[in-house]
Amino acid sequence: METYFRYEVEEVQGGLRSRVHPKQIEEEVQNLGKVDSSQFYKKVTSPTLILRATKGSLSQDDLVLPEEVAERMVLEIPKAKRVDLEGMNHYSILFQPNKKRDQVILEFLKED
Repeated sequence: METYFRYEVEEVQGGLRSRVHPKQIEEEVQNLGKVDSSQFYKKVTSPTLILRATKGSLSQDDLVLPEEVAERMVLEIPKAKRVDLEGMNHYSILFQPNKKRDQVILEFLKED
């Protein structure tokens, strides 16, 4: 987490600030809904592991991957496998130790 934090911030007089300019964040928010990524699901040909955090980052309903989207991905992406990680959010699923996550990834990589 510290490595990620240090990458995301820069030192300025009087403290720290994000390296990301607010205009870039605004642009990303505006573009989020412009492309329906589900149009690409059926085109994915490699085995795909979908790790889904079940907890929102700021509230319970701000999930990066909502239930209905995860269900559709599994149905439409050939060779997709889904694993929900209870109590994890968008950041903790990546940065906090989690034995289940690590085991699932190792098992997935061993599959043909």
